[in-house]
Amino acid sequence: MRYIMQGLFLLQLVYLLASGESFRVEELLVVLLLVGVYVVKERFWQHVSLVALQLVIVTAAVYAGMPLSVLYALLAFDFAYHQVYMGVALSVALIIFFSVWREMPLILLLAATGILAGYILQRWEAQYTDYCKRLDDERHLRYSLEEARNKLMASAKETAHLAEIKERNRIAREIHDSIGHSIAGVLIQMQVAGRLVGKDDNKAKETLQLCTEKLADALTVARQTVYNLKPRERLGIEYIKRIIGDYTFCPVEVSYQGDFDLMPAEHLETTAAIIKEALTNTVRYSKATQVVIELLTNEKYTRLMVKDNGIGCEVIREGMGISGMKERVRNLGGNLSISCDDGFMIVCMLYRQGGA
Repeated sequence: MRYIMQGLFLLQLVYLLASGESFRVEELLVVLLLVGVYVVKERFWQHVSLVALQLVIVTAAVYAGMPLSVLYALLAFDFAYHQVYMGVALSVALIIFFSVWREMPLILLLAATGILAGYILQRWEAQYTDYCKRLDDERHLRYSLEEARNKLMASAKETAHLAEIKERNRIAREIHDSIGHSIAGVLIQMQVAGRLVGKDDNKAKETLQLCTEKLADALTVARQTVYNLKPRERLGIEYIKRIIGDYTFCPVEVSYQGDFDLMPAEHLETTAAIIKEALTNTVRYSKATQVVIELLTNEKYTRLMVKDNGIGCEVIREGMGISGMKERVRNLGGNLSISCDDGFMIVCMLYRQGGA
């Protein structure tokens, strides 16, 4: 836009020079000098001091009798664009001082147009620059947030892996300390009994009886160890079934698909929490007479759909429950959609690693 305005002023100058009675070489040299300064200003050094230099050149040329007063309008445009209003006022004053009366209205009109265009263009470019900066800042924040999210998910996976290794080591110590020593002792006693056969049968029988008792004790310890390792509350699909079974507000139609023994623990925990929240909301708000729950899991993803035939709502107001559900799903890299057009429906997708 700035180049268009400056080009129009130069074309006006060429027209005025060409329509004059004579055209001197000095005028051409001044115009070329101004064009050279303009090129330097636009290509290498965008500074208002070069506009001031052009003002000095034009003033000297006009004082020498060259008809270049129209260039003051171009300089007024540049000063307005750079917000140097003293330069704007000086350009207008020089137009009034040097211009002949018959040309002054046209040159002043061009100057006024240039000043207005320079001001508008400067404001527009400032707003555009601010918009681009805000856009870059937002993009940077979004990338930083995504990076932090990825680091958080990686940290959560690493923590879960370390917890799994720690638990595995604890189980190994438990089995080694409680069963390993007993079985090792029985093995030694049986080897002794084998050597006593045919030499001291009574001693061999006593040793074998002792081995039998120790094996019975080891079996009891093994059963106790396995019982202690088993969780007090069974999670998994049975836990979800119990949540649904305890719901008595209205009938629930449930369908399960997939091998839930292979379902990731975080998927089980999240789907159970969403089912709890959805059923609670049905009791509090929906006035439903039926709820449909579909839970599907495979090697790529877990999908949960909870839908009731209640009254729904026009606007979904996110309380702590819905916000908590969205936060859980987002932390696992999944997505959650909620619809209330025809009853209340929640659809949750949780992806396994490498399955999205």
